[in-house]
Amino acid sequence: MCTTNENFDFEFRYTSKAELIDAIQNLPYPGGTTDTAGGLHMMRTQVFSADGDRPFVNNTAIIITDGLPTDPSAVPSEISAVHSQGITTYAIGVTSLVNEQTLQQLSSAPQQVENCFKYAR
Repeated sequence: MCTTNENFDFEFRYTSKAELIDAIQNLPYPGGTTDTAGGLHMMRTQVFSADGDRPFVNNTAIIITDGLPTDPSAVPSEISAVHSQGITTYAIGVTSLVNEQTLQQLSSAPQQVENCFKYAR
């Protein structure tokens, strides 16, 4: 699920790597703030604890971020709570503004970061 500050929601359900990459590259960018901690909280409390979440299937989230969190001090406790629930996370930075330390913090182990900005269209 993707949520912006304008409550624009949609779900990602792709069956191939090419479809997923195309979808990521064509995400709309409305601008605004980056409420990373709020997004993590929503993911943890509404997405992966919702009815229909299959208890015997690993929960995995792809976090797509456009820059630094608006409130960086709120992120460590939220990402720790996400990982404590057993949710595996991958973080993708989509602009040249992304801080690699933030991506490492948002990613499950091993926190490997590669600058993919060079692959932009």
